[in-house]
Amino acid sequence: MNYITEALVPTDWPGDAVVTLDPADGGMRCRIEATAEEQRDGLKGAVERHVDRFAFREAPLSYKWQDSQNI
Repeated sequence: MNYITEALVPTDWPGDAVVTLDPADGGMRCRIEATAEEQRDGLKGAVERHVDRFAFREAPLSYKWQDSQNI
């Protein structure tokens, strides 16, 4: 099942980012693809805040972000 959402974000970011969430053993895998490092970093925080909000009984959760060259 795919869900698509769009939002107008008033920044100088190129707007080409894609966030993918997939189930994983014991958690969820989140992949952020963006051409601007600042956009990627901003989306990391947005994803963390939103997931914590939806999983409020378990929040705050721990996030182990890795850059693609380190995976």
